[in-house]
Amino acid sequence: MKKLSNILDLVSRDIFKRRGKVFAEIMINWPKIIGENYAKLAHPKRIIEARYNRQDNKMLIICVENNSVGMELSFHKDIIIQRIATYFGFKAIDKIK
Repeated sequence: MKKLSNILDLVSRDIFKRRGKVFAEIMINWPKIIGENYAKLAHPKRIIEARYNRQDNKMLIICVENNSVGMELSFHKDIIIQRIATYFGFKAIDKIK
């Protein structure tokens, strides 16, 4: 008999992989990346990929509970980008909005 958490993890990975593997991993491991306190108040919505000056850029869109949380996270966006890069082992996200 399998644990329900294992089954939900597999199902959620399949659903989120439709938006890309990086987004799936960010979404599933969001509390580990950003911290439990912020994870309750904000969640990743999507990743937008764009090409500027012959370079691919990925922007992570984050939804927040209220404007004050958004303002606070905007001050920490470089740290969040660094935590995501540390988690993946490469710079997966270039900007946060």
